[in-house]
Amino acid sequence: MKDESSSRLTVVHPVGQYNVIVGADVLPRLRELAGIVGPVAVVTDSHVGPLYAERLGETVCLVTIPAGERHKTLTTVQSIYDDLLTVGLDRSGTIVALGGGVVGDVAGFVAATYMRGVRFVQCPTSLLAMVDASVGGKTGVDLPQGKNLVGAFKQPTAVLADMATLTTLPPEEFAAGMAEVVKHGLIANPDLLDRLMIEDLRLD
Repeated sequence: MKDESSSRLTVVHPVGQYNVIVGADVLPRLRELAGIVGPVAVVTDSHVGPLYAERLGETVCLVTIPAGERHKTLTTVQSIYDDLLTVGLDRSGTIVALGGGVVGDVAGFVAATYMRGVRFVQCPTSLLAMVDASVGGKTGVDLPQGKNLVGAFKQPTAVLADMATLTTLPPEEFAAGMAEVVKHGLIANPDLLDRLMIEDLRLD
């Protein structure tokens, strides 16, 4: 049966493919839409977690890291490893990133390296993460010498972009995401650019 409440885009990469699922209130359907059968550990931050973590349902572990780029470090990664080991998460588990680009980068790097790799699902909550950071498999953390100097490519098994999370996004963050959307339109998708211009005229 076709799901009228969400849209799917299939992303193909060198070793497989996954679905990007976009819709309203898809977070409560995490297990169904992402095909998860084992235990789930959620990594989120101090801003997003209190707003949306409960919507994901039962988890074996909810790891909340401080919000902000300055916490995208190996120290944060170590703290997540510790929490996962404490609850006994093994290779049957799935790590879910619930948040913006920083959370996705950190949680993805953890998923790529914990137990030599476990399943990983992205649940981006910022527009910029939905259209950019959650797709493509780039993960990593910063070092004092520079950004993203330690990382790995870790493709998600699914991306769930819940439009409901954008209602709590600060205007400046929404604008940053729209700038990325416009960039994609300018580079490779004239139809997208035309749609954006039409919507802008309607708002005027």
